[in-house]
Amino acid sequence: MGPNTDWGVALTGNAVAFGIGGGSTGTNVTITSSPVNDGEWRHIVATWEASNRQMHIYLDGQPNVTGVSASGEPRLAASPLIVARCSTANRFYAGLLDDIQIYNRALSANDVSFLFNAPGLTVQ
Repeated sequence: MGPNTDWGVALTGNAVAFGIGGGSTGTNVTITSSPVNDGEWRHIVATWEASNRQMHIYLDGQPNVTGVSASGEPRLAASPLIVARCSTANRFYAGLLDDIQIYNRALSANDVSFLFNAPGLTVQ
């Protein structure tokens, strides 16, 4: 199956958590945003650049928190994409999601700002 370089984005308490599996190092890294559960729609973007292991969470088009993953190894086998449910427990997200987009590259800060200011559009 290859290294365990899975990733996940979750609402944990009042913040967004973004985690990257540790690959062959076995050390998972999670970064956590500022509070987001204020009753308003929020634009949330999480990015990971495997080449330099940089992790970012953007809130409403602006950088919020960064980190460095323990591994930059790519996942070598496909895993199912699970949305709004914890893959390791029978827990579900109780809320609304809109305009979910997944890219095959890490978005730049300019890309994130564009998406925030142009809802529903995509970047190339």
